Amino acid sequence: MTTTTAIRLEAVSTIYEGERRPALREVTLTVDAGELVYVVGPNAAGKTTLLETINGLLPPATGTVQVYGMDVATHGRRVRQTIGYVPQDFMVEPGEPYTAFDVVLMGRYGMIGFLHPPTDEDRAKTATAMRRLAIQDLARRPMGRLSGGQQQKVMIARALTKEPRILLLDEPFSNLDPASRAQMPALLRSLQPPSSS
Repeated sequence: MTTTTAIRLEAVSTIYEGERRPALREVTLTVDAGELVYVVGPNAAGKTTLLETINGLLPPATGTVQVYGMDVATHGRRVRQTIGYVPQDFMVEPGEPYTAFDVVLMGRYGMIGFLHPPTDEDRAKTATAMRRLAIQDLARRPMGRLSGGQQQKVMIARALTKEPRILLLDEPFSNLDPASRAQMPALLRSLQPPSSS
């Protein structure tokens, strides 16, 4: 059985603008399609930098990053269309007027474009993503009035509506209550995108 390489980093170093020391140094990594990988380390170890580099948000100073064979340096936009990314810091203001359903639906705009109104299919995919995260009861609630853990699940559902080939989740356990944190590993395994080439 052959496997498809989803992510490949070769000797990647990433340096933030204005810094001298690299946040990532000579990282070589291969992740196959369908694989579930946890990156664990202390604060400031470079976990967020790694995800931002894979997603093409930070250019590597040295080395190469490929996602499904596409070089991130030259095909960054196409790469980001294949990735569902949930950043570590996304907390919204209490007065945020968008509902949870609106926020999840926004994940479709990368596919349909901001100038095109969402279709019934887009709304159905949004409802499906919310059911997968068991947050359908939050659909009409304002995003700014949800707990940190609820917001985190909304953001994961938003990433899923893109129908990504890769999910990058930065600190997916950080805002969750203990019960949700215990359930999250099984939930993440169930959300693994198909490993089609």
